[in-house]
Amino acid sequence: MKNIKEIYNQKMRKMFTENMKSIFTEDMLKKYDENMLNVLKEVGVDILNVNYEEANKKIVNINKQEIYEIIWNMANVIESFTFYGFSQYMYKKTENVIWLNLSASLLSFTFCCVEGAYAVGIFHAREAVKIEKNLENLVTLLSFYGLPEYLMDDEEAENIAKEILELDKNNERAIYVLNEILNSKKE
Repeated sequence: MKNIKEIYNQKMRKMFTENMKSIFTEDMLKKYDENMLNVLKEVGVDILNVNYEEANKKIVNINKQEIYEIIWNMANVIESFTFYGFSQYMYKKTENVIWLNLSASLLSFTFCCVEGAYAVGIFHAREAVKIEKNLENLVTLLSFYGLPEYLMDDEEAENIAKEILELDKNNERAIYVLNEILNSKKE
């Protein structure tokens, strides 16, 4: 059994290596030495093997926004639901809203083809806004407006868009949503 698992792990390491430019930004590739990049690949392997505690130990001293991007990019390359599981594990462990945002984003983009993914994603986004009402969380929540599942009505979207514009008067997504709602009222 160990040989099968090690073969799988080697295959995943190779996939991470082949997709380095998709997983790590140019700045990250410049910032991290080869040893650190290998540690980050091992984080991905740990997540794929549902060794979340081991993955967490390896990322303790890394900027959370960078980890968010790395986990997001790994999930997009590998398309394994274990990355969503890791984001939920980390939220439960740390109560840091960044992990709820990652959960919402993974469900609304990477795993959107899974039945119910948008519904669970908007749940996470709403929870994030309840915990910490800021521009990033509001924009994530607003991204669920206009989906075929109709998870957000015009009134909620309008209120969120207005809150976003109070924080960022030039926010393109909020302006677009308000224009869509205004145009739909004219029809």
